[in-house]
Amino acid sequence: MGIAFVFLARLRSCGVLPAGSKVLDIGSSNLYSASSQELANFIADYKPEAAAEPGTAEFIRRLSDGSDYSPETGSANESFVGELLDFCGLDYTSFDIAAGYNTKILDLNRSHLPEQYRSAFDLVLNFGTTEHVMNQLNSFEIIHDATRVGGCMAHQLPVAGHTDHGYFLYTGRLFFDLAGYNGYEIVDLAYEDAVSKADLFQPVRSYASVFPRFVAQFADRTPVQIPDRTLTVIYRKTRHAPFKLCLETSTSVGEISDQVRRSYQDVSSLLISEQDAVATEVSDLHNSTSWAVTAMRVVASTLRWSR
Repeated sequence: MGIAFVFLARLRSCGVLPAGSKVLDIGSSNLYSASSQELANFIADYKPEAAAEPGTAEFIRRLSDGSDYSPETGSANESFVGELLDFCGLDYTSFDIAAGYNTKILDLNRSHLPEQYRSAFDLVLNFGTTEHVMNQLNSFEIIHDATRVGGCMAHQLPVAGHTDHGYFLYTGRLFFDLAGYNGYEIVDLAYEDAVSKADLFQPVRSYASVFPRFVAQFADRTPVQIPDRTLTVIYRKTRHAPFKLCLETSTSVGEISDQVRRSYQDVSSLLISEQDAVATEVSDLHNSTSWAVTAMRVVASTLRWSR
């Protein structure tokens, strides 16, 4: 897991990382590609007095050196986002299955969110973690429950390529439907340009020693290069309600029973009509930076839910 410095700057520009924020990181994230000048400017915005304090210059140098990253040589993995945020006066916590910077051990596959963390955070970060977790429902429910009403959730996850990376690739449909079902405002959404490529056959080759019979046919195949791309989505939580599952029916041939459809509403105790659903979601999303586009997506999604 890691966050390039440019995305911390994006979070600030979107207004979702104000001074004093309580931040939860889903996975203890390394910091990537942060120059000394960028770090100095970032720190000065949160803590102007830091420039004159002993040790600040050395802290900035160490963090910058430890954030070194390139697609060719990989990352140094010697700096953590939490170090920077804590230094700036924000309150940082991480959930992970392995020890890390200011990390609480929590298994996204099996653990429930401890009560003291419910609605406790102004911003929850999921930068390259949930694609490694089998239990997607539990992961996204923990993120939802940990975020306070008015707080934000920032996801940056793989949508293409990444053929030997984790278990899942995501779709734009998922993130628009999550917004529609849960009343999230979409603050920002962007597909990130590819900086590297992945070989489609690499997962097969990775298991050559374990499953040689299946791998032999790929031994001499020319690699099929697929650009690695990610999708960044920033949500704002607009209401206090349990996390709501999405019901995806785009390939359903038969009729979906009312009982099944109601079960997806009953999960969050929001038994509202189709018309009210459209009005409520559009109203919730009215303050989005791109609310008109998002509202049209929500209307389209709602029609899918009610088919």
